[in-house]
Amino acid sequence: VYKRQLLNTGTVVGPASNLFGGAMPPKYVPPFSWGVGAELVEHDVERFLKTAEVAMSRRRVALTDGGRRLYRTLFEDSRSERDAGR
Repeated sequence: VYKRQLLNTGTVVGPASNLFGGAMPPKYVPPFSWGVGAELVEHDVERFLKTAEVAMSRRRVALTDGGRRLYRTLFEDSRSERDAGR
């Protein structure tokens, strides 16, 4: 059964996040968040990179070493944002 994802007007969803289910997420979803509604956990950066590589390859685009470094740096730099929500 398909459930629609609900978002409030003005909701900000950080990069590398995955929201699913039918529950309303908070108005700010930090980068690398994963989950349903306000029950968000930290998305593993290596799992994200594997998924990104597969999705990008379908478009015939390579995930470069520089891209990997960029996402790993963003993951580390945004840790305090994810920790603040827990």
